[in-house]
Amino acid sequence: MIEDYLNEVRYLLNVNHIEDTKAIMEYLEEMIFDRRENGESEEEIVNSLETPQEMLNTLLKEGMKIKENKDAGNRQSFADVSVLNIELTSSDIVFNVSEDENLYVQWEGDIVIKQKGETLEIHETYQRNNIPLFRIFRSSDLCIFVPRNKDFQLDVSVLSGDISLCDLVIDHCRISSTSGDITIRSSCFSSLRLHATSGDFDLKDIECEQLQVDATSGDIDLIHPHAESMTLNSVSGDIDLCLNGKREDYSISVNGPMKSFHDIVDGKYEINISTISGDVNYSFD
Repeated sequence: MIEDYLNEVRYLLNVNHIEDTKAIMEYLEEMIFDRRENGESEEEIVNSLETPQEMLNTLLKEGMKIKENKDAGNRQSFADVSVLNIELTSSDIVFNVSEDENLYVQWEGDIVIKQKGETLEIHETYQRNNIPLFRIFRSSDLCIFVPRNKDFQLDVSVLSGDISLCDLVIDHCRISSTSGDITIRSSCFSSLRLHATSGDFDLKDIECEQLQVDATSGDIDLIHPHAESMTLNSVSGDIDLCLNGKREDYSISVNGPMKSFHDIVDGKYEINISTISGDVNYSFD
């Protein structure tokens, strides 16, 4: 329990580029060690602390700085953006919430950013089908701060690179990656569609009306989702779900060559799972 808590805090600090992450983690680990030495249980300690997301929010409100891109220093703000389209070859992308109504892009690499009305487009200097060989081995890293807007639409397509989203409110979201992991934390969507050929999916505390995840060889880990309808498809990756509520809240259908069953017919939330050779496991909190 303690290790999971610390890993989640460390992840949020790193993905949000918080300065002094090492010092914060050292302080937190030392404090937890002292409390365990004084006889407190892991459960007591974790329950008394802020959640990882609450801790991040507190640090940001108290003025904790976000690390700047010292190499490139490219940062630009955009107003009145409701649609964001990204198409890149090799790029790690981090999304987080903006502190105001503007959208901010911080980047490193050769990319082009164009705003057409309420639509913002981000792509490489070269067209994907005409990329010089030397360009394939270079990457473009992005950090994007998105305003909370239930009408916001996000469409991301990358060939390689990890994609992370945290604490967002988005209407329609589609993310596609050929080789790269997709991580989402504490975010709300009307509809969320994810696709990866060889990357893993790590999804925790997401809310949406419709969720669809398509994986070829990557694993799908889904913790505490709140979705009216979920469709999870995998060819060879494993699917692990940790669900909120009771067993009777869910109608779960699993289809594959080795097994096929329908569990709980009248559940409020519908989950459809399809797999070729991967394992399927689900539990309830």
